[in-house]
Amino acid sequence: MKLFVFEVIRWVRVIRVRRFLRFGFPSVSSVVHAFGVLFFGV
Repeated sequence: MKLFVFEVIRWVRVIRVRRFLRFGFPSVSSVVHAFGVLFFGV
């Protein structure tokens, strides 16, 4: 179950990165996601 959660987090991260690169500027969701990554240490 834990491995599945990590897979989902990694998949979501890839989508966020692609979306960030497409628009070329940090959106609110990407900033919140970055804080989440720092907080959870994923």
